[in-house]
Amino acid sequence: MEMQLERLIQAKGYREAAVFIQPQAVGVVVLAEKFGPEDANKIGELVSRTTGRPKEQISIIAKGLDPGKKCYEIFLFVQKDFSIQR
Repeated sequence: MEMQLERLIQAKGYREAAVFIQPQAVGVVVLAEKFGPEDANKIGELVSRTTGRPKEQISIIAKGLDPGKKCYEIFLFVQKDFSIQR
């Protein structure tokens, strides 16, 4: 199921995705040029529908290249509304 979700996430336009399904949690790592709360909600809904897990069990880590800093900036999206946690 992890590979299926990774392909579905990539089909939505994200460069890379890795999904880790645990007994009580689902972790998603996404590489994207731009990533915000709306992206997190879109991926969270997809993962929730596919796995049957509630959003509270889904964590999304987004890595995006910051052109000004020439490094990756990492955001963690967790909880029901996938708010940004830094």
